[in-house]
Amino acid sequence: MAKQKPSKKTGKGQSLSLEEQAQLQMLLDRVAVQDPVGESLKQFLGSVRLVLEQSPGVGLAFVEALGSMTTPVALKALEALQEIPAAKPLRRAVKTALYRLGRHGLSPEREQGEAAPLVLVPRPVDRRAEAWAGWPEASGDRGLIVVVPESGAAYLLAMAVVNPAVGFRDLQVSGTTRKGVRALVAELTGHESTGLRPIPLPHALFLLNECAQAHQAQNQALPQEYEVVRHYVASWVTTPLDRGHIYELLHREEIAADPILLRASESLLDLPPLSSWQLSQEAALPLVEKIQGLGESRLVLSRGSQFERVDQLLREAAGEVFTPTLRQYYRRLLEEAALLFWQEERVQEARWALAAAIDLEREVGRFTENTFVLGLLKRALGEASKEQQGEETQTAEERTTESGLIIPGR
Repeated sequence: MAKQKPSKKTGKGQSLSLEEQAQLQMLLDRVAVQDPVGESLKQFLGSVRLVLEQSPGVGLAFVEALGSMTTPVALKALEALQEIPAAKPLRRAVKTALYRLGRHGLSPEREQGEAAPLVLVPRPVDRRAEAWAGWPEASGDRGLIVVVPESGAAYLLAMAVVNPAVGFRDLQVSGTTRKGVRALVAELTGHESTGLRPIPLPHALFLLNECAQAHQAQNQALPQEYEVVRHYVASWVTTPLDRGHIYELLHREEIAADPILLRASESLLDLPPLSSWQLSQEAALPLVEKIQGLGESRLVLSRGSQFERVDQLLREAAGEVFTPTLRQYYRRLLEEAALLFWQEERVQEARWALAAAIDLEREVGRFTENTFVLGLLKRALGEASKEQQGEETQTAEERTTESGLIIPGR
């Protein structure tokens, strides 16, 4: 592991132990992701006070490092440390660090004034905020990575598992370097069909806000790191989105007016990223029960009649199965899939996905031409019959239930 100068010695030349070096690095990583106006900063500074009392050497090295950060959060931290009773060397170090920040235009007076924000260093072209997202899984979960440049060579790194219906499954924030960002992205985007794909930063902010709304709708507390990440990302977004970025790329009215796209949408279920999508057993239960009831009928139906009857039941059950909540769920998954298809220059697939998504804004009727919906229902029936028979040897073209009823394939 590479050693960092601030982690090796204090201003007096006193060496830090390996344990103290690790403690110092942890403090620096934590301060890098703090919001200068957030409540979490106060809690963080409370823990720093304990470090100052128990490990003076670590505290002195930490103060010296703050003087090199030239960020508002470093200024806030030093101001707070200035109010804490401490030994003379530490008080002198705090004073020196504040003086160094002042030379870079950061001072208490400037922070409290009404003047416009001061741009300390122009943003280099190669230092920009970026975001990547994974393909939505059947559960709605997907990976999201956002990196935002900070002072010096540092980057804020946010890694999350997001879900449009549930919100944040996980959210972790840490500090890294450009080299660390590139190594991570290379590892996570290398998979041909399932790796993360680059997405526009405004869309990443849209996903973060969508998760926050999901938490609020369920009266659940947001992760503590959310406000920090949102604050950093929002500072790089000029115009926030109120819907998915795919609508900035494809003309909604044109897609909605083309019935051929909707009829072809079932083909999406054959593509590797979406081939694992399927309805939950709970959602598909009403349809499965109707099909089972048909199979138990005493009427003897020809193969053609069975196909027609099952297709009729599929369409009748579609409206019952696809409740407003489930329609909204799949609409958002399809919008996200459409954007990733577009990012991969698979324009036709993006148009199919968006057509199915737009159609799900309205109720699913028995005359629906949304073959993506019907394809999901057929898949659910196939899985149900497979479980009943306990075998996987039947072809994808058709499947026979335990009672002999033939389910048409795609």
